[in-house]
Order: sequence, then C-alpha cells, then structure tokens
Amino acid sequence: TAGNDTRNALHVLLTCTTYATSCFTLREWGVIAIRNALQDNSRNQATVAELVAQDPVQSADLEHAGIRVKLDSKGKVSLSKIDEEQEKIVEVVDEDDCEDT
Repeated sequence: TAGNDTRNALHVLLTCTTYATSCFTLREWGVIAIRNALQDNSRNQATVAELVAQDPVQSADLEHAGIRVKLDSKGKVSLSKIDEEQEKIVEVVDEDDCEDT
C-alpha cells in the first residue's frame, strides 16, 4: 500500500493485474489502463513509487510450470523451482529431526 493508505482509482487498476489472473482480457486491459494513467502524470507515478510489496501471488499457471514466487524481507521478488524448494525443505526437516532427538 502507499505510505498514506489513501486508495484511489489507480489502486483499483493495479488490483486488476493481480487478482484477475483467470481473466486474461481484464488483466491486459488493466495493464494498458495503468500505462495510460502513469504516462506524463508525476502524481500517479509517485503513488506507484510509494507502494510496498506485501505478499507474492502464486498463480495456478506458475504452479503448473513448477515455479514458486518468493518475497524477501526487503520486498525483492525471486523465483524458484518447486522441486528444488521441496528438496531443501526435506533437508531442513531431516536436520531438525536429528537435533531434537
């Protein structure tokens, strides 16, 4: 959210790109509308610059492709393969089990 938590039409347009993953047309028109809203508009550009990532969106398409979206504490987004992630989780669980016994 923006630093001042004021919502406007720009926030609605941005929401169309994340929650409309099953409706390709809505998402694409949302992207075009955002581009138009930001073009030559320093106020809207400043609003977007103040936004802070909160949670990654894991879509069914990414899941099907075997990709996991992660967000670190600084808001940086990274991608990982789900198979590699599961292997790492198994390794960590095995190490923890050995320490507790």
